[in-house]
Amino acid sequence: MNHKYWAVLAALMGAMFIFVSPAHAETPIGPLTINDTRTWNLAGSPYIVQGVVIVGVSGRLTIDPGVVVKFTSGNYLSVYGGLTAQGDSSHPILFTSNLGTPKAGDWRGLFFQAGSQGALDHCELSYGGYGNEDGVSIMSSDVTLDNCSIHHNQDDGVSLEG
Repeated sequence: MNHKYWAVLAALMGAMFIFVSPAHAETPIGPLTINDTRTWNLAGSPYIVQGVVIVGVSGRLTIDPGVVVKFTSGNYLSVYGGLTAQGDSSHPILFTSNLGTPKAGDWRGLFFQAGSQGALDHCELSYGGYGNEDGVSIMSSDVTLDNCSIHHNQDDGVSLEG
């Protein structure tokens, strides 16, 4: 074959790599205690919570718009410090089951402990409530929920205490 053919083929192959969007990684998480400032971004999404994740009193976790957080059976996120999960209408943040065919109660939920802070906006929380837990539990905390959809949980979607 001639050199022009190979040059054109090489140029086309190179162009394909430029225009192909990068694949998102699957990031296993947990068990984990966060005592610093962390961000879960779209490049690491989906995050697969395989053990309990605790945001300690001095910890801050920010979850970027469009991120998917999947929980394996019985696992949860417990916040003693701060959690900010602010998606938008085009890029909501999803908290859900890691199972291919999810069902209510696959994972436990999000728990805001006394004194913690949280802001959830444009989030979808589904298939939580393992062991009759609530999808989101807020205990004497400063937490706002805006534009969130909480559905298909085994027990209550949201519980408030204190």
